[in-house]
Amino acid sequence: MANEVSDKHREIAGLLQENKGKVEQLDQVFSSYFLGEHLAATGPSDRRISGQLLAQLPVKMLVEAMEIACTKLKDEAKEDAPDNAVKYFCGVCWQWIKKPESFYLKQGR
Repeated sequence: MANEVSDKHREIAGLLQENKGKVEQLDQVFSSYFLGEHLAATGPSDRRISGQLLAQLPVKMLVEAMEIACTKLKDEAKEDAPDNAVKYFCGVCWQWIKKPESFYLKQGR
């Protein structure tokens, strides 16, 4: 059991390290819409993005999804608007992963 847990931690740490560049680019987009706010790198947070999600999409699509989410929620006068933007971003990404054609339909292709 302990081996399974440590293996899972190594797997998660590996995913995060592999996707560090993607997270940094997404954080730049996120913080440009929500000044002074940043994505969470680790730990339980509404602003942490799954390494599995990051691994499944190219950075161009991830950035576009973040821009869609931030544009939609940046004008909300709610304190949790940044957290909601991350949730919306994840929803857009999972939609594109599950139905890749939805990305291309959005692009008008």
